[in-house]
Amino acid sequence: MNPVTLIGKLFIQKLWTQDLAWDEVLSGSLLEEWNSIIQTWTRSSIKLPRVIISNSDSDPNYEIHVFVEASEAAYSAVFYFTELKGNRRIRALLLTSKSRLAPKKPSMTIPKLELCGLLFGTNLIQYLKKQLNMPIVHYYLWSDSKVAIAWTKNNKDFPVFVRNRVTITNRKTENVKVLCVPEQMNPADIANRGCSIEQLMADKLW
Repeated sequence: MNPVTLIGKLFIQKLWTQDLAWDEVLSGSLLEEWNSIIQTWTRSSIKLPRVIISNSDSDPNYEIHVFVEASEAAYSAVFYFTELKGNRRIRALLLTSKSRLAPKKPSMTIPKLELCGLLFGTNLIQYLKKQLNMPIVHYYLWSDSKVAIAWTKNNKDFPVFVRNRVTITNRKTENVKVLCVPEQMNPADIANRGCSIEQLMADKLW
């Protein structure tokens, strides 16, 4: 549901730029925008599966695939849980998704935000490693940012902001395969833009 709730987070962020008092009642276009958001949340519903482990006769292994993406609005990570039978992937399930609002700073370029997305996905992989008591055989981190991925594979003397995040990302992805995915095949794209419930249900990657 993260892409759906992101719309509300972006609206709250917008309110912070309006210099409103904490108890000031919304009016005009702001009130109309908020009511429109509420309507998209209440006119539809979505069902989510609760079981992630299949009833298999064999002892399957699993993979974690984390997709990350960034925009001027937010950066996000989407987690897929893949079940293996031998060397064959037999089932994939979206496990969870997370997003954070992008800082409103002129110095925050899209490549820098994409790098923040990589680190964000890396940290959540570490969290999943601790939480999932399952035989996870492979971890994959996917991004459509060739620039951010290239930074993590380069030893150049980057500016402090980039260097610090590259160092942490590389340290935490020692046993993680970092790969590039085409933008149109990246499920994290919708998670950093936000959408309605109807749009989320219609998205084939979700």
